[in-house]
Amino acid sequence: MRESIDTLCTRALTEDYAEAVFMLDEKSGFCVSQWLDDNTDYAWGFFKENLLVGYCTTSYADDCPLPIENHPSHTNDSLLLSDVFILPEYRHHGYGSKMVTDAILKRWESDRAQNAVYLTVMYDDLVSFYQKIGFQVILPYEGDIVLQPENILGGK
Repeated sequence: MRESIDTLCTRALTEDYAEAVFMLDEKSGFCVSQWLDDNTDYAWGFFKENLLVGYCTTSYADDCPLPIENHPSHTNDSLLLSDVFILPEYRHHGYGSKMVTDAILKRWESDRAQNAVYLTVMYDDLVSFYQKIGFQVILPYEGDIVLQPENILGGK
């Protein structure tokens, strides 16, 4: 039976979760564990009770590809979403959308500002996933997309 989406939550990752994060790093190929000692506000975990089932990171969008840095909404406070991963058994149920949306909303709350969020999509077939959340393609075929605050899942 599929879990209710309400039983899963997104929260900041800390060193308390280092072992679980490292295990997801091994599966995802990312290195989110390196974020734990620097900026706990920027690494986000998606939990089923106390089981880490996914994660993502948010940072400032500096040193990005030119389509992002030249985008009209890009500022020094713009954000970059990266390292998005959810365990395969939790995919295709809305959990990934909830994780990404919650992480962005929590980051905006932490920053006390709602700045554009950018992402470079690794695989073309993921563009539609991010578009459902509210991201828009910057330039076709480049892989860079942007989320304007008013577009997040229909304008939260």
